[in-house]
Amino acid sequence: MMKKIIKRLKNSRLIQLLLACLVLLIFTLFYFFYNQFRQAQYLYVFGPVLKNINYPDTPYYYAPYWVNDVIRVNDRDLSPFGSANAVIVDKEFVPGNYLTLLVKVRTIKDRSGHFLFRNKPLAVGSVLELRFPKTNVNMIVLSMENKTPIYKYKILVLDTIFKEIDPWRTEMVPEGSLIKNNKGMTIAKFISKKISLAELSGQNDRGQRVVTIDPLKRDMDVRIEILVKEIDGEYYFQDLSKVKANQSVFIPWNEGDLNHFIRSIVEVKDVSNKL
Repeated sequence: MMKKIIKRLKNSRLIQLLLACLVLLIFTLFYFFYNQFRQAQYLYVFGPVLKNINYPDTPYYYAPYWVNDVIRVNDRDLSPFGSANAVIVDKEFVPGNYLTLLVKVRTIKDRSGHFLFRNKPLAVGSVLELRFPKTNVNMIVLSMENKTPIYKYKILVLDTIFKEIDPWRTEMVPEGSLIKNNKGMTIAKFISKKISLAELSGQNDRGQRVVTIDPLKRDMDVRIEILVKEIDGEYYFQDLSKVKANQSVFIPWNEGDLNHFIRSIVEVKDVSNKL
């Protein structure tokens, strides 16, 4: 009889110990998730999608059309518990397979003031890894804001030049050619071109400047119109290419890519209120 009582007491103590451990575990988990929720901060992160490692010969910023086709606004990156780590607020896709995303991201701000996403540091210039229902992508972080960013858009009219190019390149892009993004916005327009035989500058034996003609090559003056963002007084085409005189801007025309050397910015039009 005494042995049965002792055995029951032992079992009762074991049950009490297990219950105490269970309560402690539940309290610990509750405190962890509550602390995570209390420290959570939502940021609007913007940037271009990076190329997939399975396509090493593609440009660094590259998203094939089949990736663009399966990404939708309001797609969510979900945690194992079903909460949203990130939500796509906006996207833009232009020819040349350039895809940018604006994503609302749930971050944790640590005691040092740094932001963490899935326990990894999140900062401008870092890579953000996202897992959506139909595809996984990596994007480079260009900006992080507490609210939806508002951009200043300008249309720039540029005079550009090409020197000593093959004749077939002068006919590649016709006047009036347009580039439009997935929203129907015109990103670039090929306005006009003037083609001439290539002129080569050099010096003769006396050190005098002379100009000769190369009948196998062409010079081409091209006027184009591009849509840019104005950030801190600077103009950017497709977010990454700074646009100013005496520099080149890469344009992925539908008929073929051209690297335009900018002679001058002819006109600047403010279109922020029209987009």
